[in-house]
Amino acid sequence: VEFQMTYVIKGWIKVELEGTGEVTLRPGSILMLPPRIKHTVLDYSDDCEQLELIMPVKYDTIEAE
Repeated sequence: VEFQMTYVIKGWIKVELEGTGEVTLRPGSILMLPPRIKHTVLDYSDDCEQLELIMPVKYDTIEAE
């Protein structure tokens, strides 16, 4: 994608970012991803709520096995 921003409202989410490693986001955290960066959602809390803005709206996702 060309633009991706995540804002954590509630709970937490752990992601792994290409070239950075693991990052844990908590309420109030904002993550702006560079275009086309590879990343993986590793885990998230049961009560996780986030706002995610992505452009373009249609994009391909590769599911981890």
